[in-house]
Amino acid sequence: MSVIETPAPHEALLAFAQTVLGEEGAQGWPLNVSSNAAESSHVIKAGAGRLFGFTVYNSAAAAQFIQLHDAQTLPVDGAVPVFVVKVATVVDKGVFWGDWGRFFNRGIVICNSSTFATKTIGAADCFFDAQYL
Repeated sequence: MSVIETPAPHEALLAFAQTVLGEEGAQGWPLNVSSNAAESSHVIKAGAGRLFGFTVYNSAAAAQFIQLHDAQTLPVDGAVPVFVVKVATVVDKGVFWGDWGRFFNRGIVICNSSTFATKTIGAADCFFDAQYL
């Protein structure tokens, strides 16, 4: 079965960005954040926001799970993620939620984990890049 996705009109997206960022700030949206070095987690945004997508590079010698948490800071081990994707060893993977993105109420935190259902933080062996508002 095929899915045909109709992108939101540019005017609607610009109006949304202006509401969130103000007229001047909306000109360079979405915002982007990237790792400065290999890391195990990254706070993409502390506070409510919308994640459009991310790419992760896993340099570990084993596959691991990449988790997203609706939180302002990195949650403790055992926390339940809102999204999980498995990333094979020494490979990159991208996730994209389209023009409207995925909403997070408290904040957007990405991390690696050795388990999929709850957070068990791994080593600093990932490079994250995310687009958000």
